[in-house]
Amino acid sequence: MRDMLLTAVALSATFAAAWGQRFHPQPSPQERGQKLAQVLVASDLVVVGRVVGTNGVVKRLTPEEIKRVWDSVGVSGTYGGALFRFKVTEVLCERGDVPGGGAEDRNGTQTGKTVRPTELPVFVPGNAPLSDDQGPVEWYVPGRSYLLFAEKYPHEEELIRANKLDAGIDYYRAYLGGEGIIEMPKGEQQLARVRKLCGALRQPRAVMKLGMLHQLQGTGDDVLDSAADELIRILQPPKKDASER
Repeated sequence: MRDMLLTAVALSATFAAAWGQRFHPQPSPQERGQKLAQVLVASDLVVVGRVVGTNGVVKRLTPEEIKRVWDSVGVSGTYGGALFRFKVTEVLCERGDVPGGGAEDRNGTQTGKTVRPTELPVFVPGNAPLSDDQGPVEWYVPGRSYLLFAEKYPHEEELIRANKLDAGIDYYRAYLGGEGIIEMPKGEQQLARVRKLCGALRQPRAVMKLGMLHQLQGTGDDVLDSAADELIRILQPPKKDASER
């Protein structure tokens, strides 16, 4: 009986490992670097900071308002959530640091750099994933520090009205939800990469950005090398064919 149990446990572990490899493959360093570059370009702000407070927002909705949400989209609809106060200690990248790669606003209009904030209100909607089975969990613990890839809410007026938030403030959330937050100090290696990449992107001229990104190639850090390659690809305009000259 004992041998049968051990065999069953071993088979179960083997099946679980195979299942994980089949459906949840680990990305290669090259893929991680490409993803890092794409997230840098797509984020409105990339910052380091500490969560200094949080407020539940769901109670600020009246029962009538919650019922209207349930009647229209069901109980899975967004009604309320949590509002975190994120004190910024370092701004690494801003939208506009990559011309043509993420410097447009939600309407496709070219924008300048944003005003560097000292504090970000980060709103996590009530229907955000609550477990890893549903997707990366976006959550913050007061007092802890994070590397945050942040994006502004695209329909801010609707967000403010639905959740009774203060108007006249830009509200953020992590880009791609839980994928856009990295807790410190566990994420120090990733933060070091981001500092180098953003240092290149912050240069005022494209040729200077490309020059610094080329210097980041061949460092021996496959993730950093791949991210630099991807950013060079995004920044470098495609060469014209002879027929187009």
